[in-house]
Amino acid sequence: MSREGGIYRMRRCMKVPIKWTAPETITTFIYTLKTDVFSFSILIWEVFSNGKDPYKGMTNTAVKKIVTAGFRMEIPECPYGIANLIEHCWEQNPDTRWSMDEVCLLHYGNAVQELESLIKKEAAREKIHSMSSKRTGQSSKRTSESSEHDDKVKFYVVSMKGVLTILFRIYVL
Repeated sequence: MSREGGIYRMRRCMKVPIKWTAPETITTFIYTLKTDVFSFSILIWEVFSNGKDPYKGMTNTAVKKIVTAGFRMEIPECPYGIANLIEHCWEQNPDTRWSMDEVCLLHYGNAVQELESLIKKEAAREKIHSMSSKRTGQSSKRTSESSEHDDKVKFYVVSMKGVLTILFRIYVL
């Protein structure tokens, strides 16, 4: 690849991670900072889909075709702010796709606040559940559905807060 400012031109014979590659890069073989933002959206999708493989079961050829046509995977269950982040970071048009500056400086704080709010809500829910169990003499054993919800919330909070914090520190510092 040759470097021209924030643009990297790829030789056509190079192997690339197609499932994480922006549509404009698939067609032009040019990497930009907006290409990185698209790749970041796929990473965030992976975090919130519990590590699922993007475009599972599809060949690279099929992925190239659908991504360049504008198709995106279904956004996994996650807080609204995270879903919004994914949607804006995998925009088809790189000119309307958020920049990493926007992600870090404008949306980092909102995403972390949303995740911290989830922590507080979960702690309050656990406290109410614990008090209710003690009052009624019921076992404090939760239903599997409730436990699954708790695990998802904790996973979201730890994963995304960690990812955003690392990204913010690397990018801003």
